[in-house]
Formats: sequence, C-alpha cells, structure tokens
Amino acid sequence: MTVDDVTAELHWSDGQTPAATERGRAKLAAEPRAIAARQNSASDRVIVDLTSGATFASPPSLVEFMQDATPEQRAKIEVQGAGFGLHWPT
Repeated sequence: MTVDDVTAELHWSDGQTPAATERGRAKLAAEPRAIAARQNSASDRVIVDLTSGATFASPPSLVEFMQDATPEQRAKIEVQGAGFGLHWPT
C-alpha cells in the first residue's frame, strides 16, 4: 500500500454523506448519552443521567479525568456536545 492508496481511502465524497448521516442518526438513537451531570457533595459522587433513563453515580476518584479535579471544578461539570462527553469550564 502506498501513501496515495491511504490518502484515497481517507477521502470523503459527497456521495457518502447520506449514509454517514444515517449512521449518525442511528448512533444517536441507539447509544446511551449523557443528558445531565452534577456533583453531589454530600455523597462525594458525580451523577450522570443518561438518555436511556439510567443514572450513573461514581466517586470522582474512579473516573480518570476527575481524579485530580477540585470540588469547585466538579461542581461545574457539564455535558459536552451531543452527550458523549463531560467536562467542566475552565
């Protein structure tokens, strides 16, 4: 395989747009995503509500990107984008 072959495989054409759009819609409908997130200081848990109706709660020490976060940062946790990520504003 040459560099040109790899480049050709990565090229996006307008003809691929409908299928990609449909894959995106299916992913949004099928995969649980976050719809809300909050810090519960009393229980020292970050709580995330999902589109599936489930709620996930975890101590920040078990979530890699939260391990070093301050309580003030965790209090500002937000759902990112379409619900596939969490962050807190800096």
